[in-house]
Amino acid sequence: MLSPPVGWQLELTLALFQAVVTLGMAGVFAVLAVTHRKRHFAIWAAAWSVYVVRLAFIALFLVTRRETWLFLHQVATGLTALLLLWAALTFAWQLRWRPVYYLALAVPVVWSYVAVYLVTDFMRAAVPSVVFLSLVTLGTGVVFAVYSHRARSPCAAVVAAAFLLWSIHHMDYVVLRARGAWVPYGYYLDIFLEIGVATGMIMLVLEDVHRGLAALAAISSDLQKSLRTEDVKRAVLERPLALPAVVGCALFRPEAPEGPSVFQGGSGVCAGCDRCSIDEARRRCPHAVALPIYMGEQEAGTLLLVSRIRDPFAALDESFHRALGQQIGAALQHGDLYQALEDRSAELRRASASLLRAEEAERRRIARELHDDAGQVLTAIRLELGLLSGMVPQTPHAREAVDRALHLTARALETVRRTARGLRPAVLDDLGLVPAIEALAEDFSGRTGVAVDLVAERPSRDVPSEVEVALYRVFQEALTNVARHAEAGRVLASLGQDGHEVVLVVEDDGRGFDPAKMPAVGDHPAGLAGMRERLLGLGGHLDVRSAPGQGTRLEARMPLEAASGG
Repeated sequence: MLSPPVGWQLELTLALFQAVVTLGMAGVFAVLAVTHRKRHFAIWAAAWSVYVVRLAFIALFLVTRRETWLFLHQVATGLTALLLLWAALTFAWQLRWRPVYYLALAVPVVWSYVAVYLVTDFMRAAVPSVVFLSLVTLGTGVVFAVYSHRARSPCAAVVAAAFLLWSIHHMDYVVLRARGAWVPYGYYLDIFLEIGVATGMIMLVLEDVHRGLAALAAISSDLQKSLRTEDVKRAVLERPLALPAVVGCALFRPEAPEGPSVFQGGSGVCAGCDRCSIDEARRRCPHAVALPIYMGEQEAGTLLLVSRIRDPFAALDESFHRALGQQIGAALQHGDLYQALEDRSAELRRASASLLRAEEAERRRIARELHDDAGQVLTAIRLELGLLSGMVPQTPHAREAVDRALHLTARALETVRRTARGLRPAVLDDLGLVPAIEALAEDFSGRTGVAVDLVAERPSRDVPSEVEVALYRVFQEALTNVARHAEAGRVLASLGQDGHEVVLVVEDDGRGFDPAKMPAVGDHPAGLAGMRERLLGLGGHLDVRSAPGQGTRLEARMPLEAASGG
């Protein structure tokens, strides 16, 4: 047994101090491994734990001077370097273990045996070991440098710089140890670089957490902007592309309950994966993460994120993945419900438009029958009564009866004609919308005494018949509301074209009402719901503005394209 070297107490103290620091770092990564359940955290914890064991072996060697502890120290040193490299590859590139990698683990074991037991010259034993350590450490730094470039991560650059400096520091061991000057400077540098590596790794974890939470917040914000299914899908597929190193995103959802998930959209490199299954997409893109999508507690799809290097949420635990999946699932579910509501609303609008067309057809038929049948009969009766007046005895009583019958017949004929015009004005079919509403305004002023100032311009293109009828009915109902509820003295009305829309405006100076308050049914201006329904059925829009004592303004807009195309 060899005697302890001079100054071995100082080296032992430094080794113990470094062991305490390293043990603390191993504990931090062990906690991260348990919390986040990520493989690279466990490998980092194992690497630093082996480093602690390495320091224990060198301490035992300093005290006992047994070559066995020196051999184990050399083996632990090489394994620590390889584990740190493996942790870096797992973190950055999601590399999987292969049996051939056991050969790398055999290198420090074999050479340590050769160097300790077979080689007697210090330089010949130390130089290959130092070169091996430097190359492995340099490789670890290169992995983090590549990751820093691809992921735009300044924290990874800190880790890369620490490993690169550590690889250079390994080279001074041969010179300093041979001259007896390695203690304490070598330990100081080891501790400094070790803390730098661990600090950079923890900063890298925090950077990952920050980016992941920022992505979740951004996706959550985007999903709240719209309830439409297509907008939700666009936000889900495009927002992750803002994450560093993410180059593609694909959404897979079942088309039927309990059915297989199929491709429903992609972005980036996944935009053309319309015929791919999830397994095929993952085989094509090795650096990908599949985030399950939840609707409630049930899994309802998968969001596949493709990265240039690794899982973009590598530092985040399963609870984050589940929260993100639930957020996306809730948005997609709301989008589906909103789409179903829009589809049902469209069906209702089509049904309403069909009923309105049937109503107008029935109005036209009744108006025609009143005008043609009842009107002709009353006209014939009136003529017959005129002939009869010359045939009856010229007595005051008989003359008065015939005149009364003629008067009643004339009133009935006028009532029939007015009713026919109200049901379907012939001027609307014969001359168009502008003359029809001008006649309606004139008739309204004559009947109610309320002045109507109408400015009507003929649109630059032909207005479809359904649009003309809808606007005529809205104008008719607006004037009816003025007569029944407004107590107005004047009405301003205009008809014109604004771009691709026909716009009708009716404004009165009546008592108005508060749209925010729901008045009693008998007091509410009649027909507003009917106007809206009539316009919505043809793709139009009704805007009503009013306030107590300030009159009412009604604006109806009808898009020509939507109306004519629908």
